Amino acid sequence: GMFFYASDSQETDIEWLSDPQSESNDGTRQLWFENQAANDGTEKTVKGWTPPADPTNTEHEYRLDWLSDRVRFYVDGAFKWETTENVPSTPGSWVFNNWANGDPGWTAAPPTKDALFRIKKIDMYYNTA
Repeated sequence: GMFFYASDSQETDIEWLSDPQSESNDGTRQLWFENQAANDGTEKTVKGWTPPADPTNTEHEYRLDWLSDRVRFYVDGAFKWETTENVPSTPGSWVFNNWANGDPGWTAAPPTKDALFRIKKIDMYYNTA
């Protein structure tokens, strides 16, 4: 996955759950766009999306635009989803990782064979307007 993270309430993600048996995937692999809940007692904002064809065999561009009042998600340059809920509002770090924690509702069990996460290039822009 790739995500901006300042705290559990200041986080926006693009996550790929490769195990179709994850309870979140419900038998079909999904790409997940989400903002974590900004306040205690509220729900995170999340949208499952069908991944591009050959998501592990060909190169793809995954992008999020984090603005002060919304987060927009793109795949291969095409707009996929936008949310104005739970938008992070504090500085943090960008994280790129490949992990599984055994949670059947999310990452499922660790993979039984090597799971590779290859990054060809990272472009980051800071826009002031």
